[in-house]
Amino acid sequence: MNKKLINRIALLILVIFSLNLLASKFYWYSALWWFDMPMHFLGGVWLGLASVWFYFFGRKHKPMPEINVSRIVKISIISSFVIGFGWEIYEYIVQMLVPAANIASPLDSVSDLFFDTAGGAAAAIYLLSQISFGENSKSDI
Repeated sequence: MNKKLINRIALLILVIFSLNLLASKFYWYSALWWFDMPMHFLGGVWLGLASVWFYFFGRKHKPMPEINVSRIVKISIISSFVIGFGWEIYEYIVQMLVPAANIASPLDSVSDLFFDTAGGAAAAIYLLSQISFGENSKSDI
């Protein structure tokens, strides 16, 4: 479970990095008004998966908490929203320091937070689809 999830998170990071690299090279963020949306969604998926991994497997010398539906959903969705909210604050700070940046607006921030959170929800759905619950079940994430 642990290794399979880490491999999927690493692959997702590689996909996001590659898309961002291409977007920067070909100006997709300014040329394609919608390109920011799937990027925030993928970022939310990554944050949701990584947060769940850290919560359950990133603990050294502590017993692993019981894996259950409620914890997975809460951790994935809340972490993607909270970290996305922090990113939006960062964008506003950058815009205050570099007014020509023009990277933040209220409508864009709401859209970004929606897609971050939707990605976190998708991560939770994915994780729950990979887990068998029960006494003798083994997870497959």
